Amino acid sequence: MDFSSVCNGACTPPQIINLKMPINDISTLKIYNECNCEYHSDDLQVSYSLDGVCWSCYMTYKEALINTIELNQDFFIRIQIKGAIGKIELNSEQITEYSTELVGCFQFTAAENSNTYNPYANMDSAISLQQQLAESVSQLVGIPCYYIKLKPDQGGKDLTFKEYALMHVEAIKQVKIVIQDNQMPSSKPEFSDWGLDWQSDWEVEITKGSFATAFGNTAQPMENDLIYIPMMKRMWMVNGAYEEKKDGFMWIATTFKLTLVKYQEKDFVDLGDSQGFVDSIVQTKYEDLFGEDDDTTLDSGEPFVDSPQAAASPLYPVYESDAVRKYMTCDTLEIKQNSLYEKGTLVSDSMYEFINHNNQSRILYQNKYCGMNYLCHL
Repeated sequence: MDFSSVCNGACTPPQIINLKMPINDISTLKIYNECNCEYHSDDLQVSYSLDGVCWSCYMTYKEALINTIELNQDFFIRIQIKGAIGKIELNSEQITEYSTELVGCFQFTAAENSNTYNPYANMDSAISLQQQLAESVSQLVGIPCYYIKLKPDQGGKDLTFKEYALMHVEAIKQVKIVIQDNQMPSSKPEFSDWGLDWQSDWEVEITKGSFATAFGNTAQPMENDLIYIPMMKRMWMVNGAYEEKKDGFMWIATTFKLTLVKYQEKDFVDLGDSQGFVDSIVQTKYEDLFGEDDDTTLDSGEPFVDSPQAAASPLYPVYESDAVRKYMTCDTLEIKQNSLYEKGTLVSDSMYEFINHNNQSRILYQNKYCGMNYLCHL
């Protein structure tokens, strides 16, 4: 190597050059700064790898040349240098396939010998193995779901409340989620003042690799994203998302942890072309059946149950053993699959209708009745 003169780069922070292509000889490698001056070999710290995963400790250029000159295969290198980078040449040809990153400012001042044992060196292979194991477990035991990724509308940025006033659907992809501790949420319904509710704030995990494959390397889960789980037949909404690094090796997360709550329609979410897909999943909403502002559908006063009356001949009295039904016909009933939702929550998934459609076929309830042109949900 011909090292003539090098401009002073004392004010430039140290950085690492990662060559993306394997080479077989570093003796023809030349690095120039912005002044087109070649760096001296004493300014270079070199680390090499045979597979691009396990790396050696940083050593001087002369030590690296001695260790790699007898290798009978190509190898990868990364070079630590203090100064700006103008161009890199190999065999008198300029190299463009490389990346750079800044070196951490914290360094040990003692034991800088390259032969000193460093327990935290060569951790790239272990970190890569951990990510591969997480991906394998997700593919093996993960539950398929439809992930509806939302994206903030940059034109709806609210500087006062530090939030976005409008969000739209970016993409819908099928991914797999992992249930924490293999514990599904309870299916017990909870009746509150605001309607029918389910267990809330349960957590799932999705691997970073599968999420990046679906939505891109820089994509991350966001609050208000939607998740539909076909196995549960329920739509959920992301209430919080973060990287859990506590359980990761070397404080590196392999999954995103999501907190899910019951799906609710939001005025600031514009589903756009995905509205039909969501409507096909969340069928027969509560508002479609009863209306939100229709006061005529609300009962007033205390509930009143009529006393049993003598049944007509086609009706069979069942009020003594059934607290809901009073009379019903003896005709054969046919049970069909038909899901009924209340504000996006599945209430029933079966119904029965009468095979004999006549005025005599009906079911009389304590408060209401079901007969011809009526479909009764179980």
